[in-house]
Amino acid sequence: MIEGGVEDRVAAAFGPLVAERACGGCTVCCTVCEIPDLPKPADVACQHLEPAGCGIYPDRPGGCRTFFCGWRRLPWLTNNLRPDRSGVMFTLEVRPDAPNPFDRRCIVARWVRGGPDDDRALAARLLALLRRRYTPAFFSAAGTRTMRLVHPSPAIYRHILAGTMPGGAADAEVLRWRQALLG
Repeated sequence: MIEGGVEDRVAAAFGPLVAERACGGCTVCCTVCEIPDLPKPADVACQHLEPAGCGIYPDRPGGCRTFFCGWRRLPWLTNNLRPDRSGVMFTLEVRPDAPNPFDRRCIVARWVRGGPDDDRALAARLLALLRRRYTPAFFSAAGTRTMRLVHPSPAIYRHILAGTMPGGAADAEVLRWRQALLG
């Protein structure tokens, strides 16, 4: 969702914009995201989207002015993962008061068309990138608000929420996740 006042929390949690990246001709967020200020539902092209870009760009709502997808902010996402090139838009979500620690700071990979089951090679590549970080990650198919946790694994997730240890080598993984999520 594109709404005002969120971008400061996102910048604090995920860092600054990648200097050498610009949206260019990418307008995926103008379709994928919900924009309450207009109002515009998710997965519908904005009524102001024109072939050359935003038709109200100088007067666009505050949420549109301050929203940047994950590709603009995460340097480890490669150039070919720009949303209009990859068919996946990353959103960075920060909800500090969420009761579930996995919802407080997370990355959501939103497919523009289809979903992770339709492009297993891309899903596997994204999962490999995400597994290098201790940030919860979700996949979401196009046209749905349903998100599936893909990182960490379900077993690690259950142990973190339950406050238990799995035993063996997985203990270190649970401890790293607890440190990342709970401080």
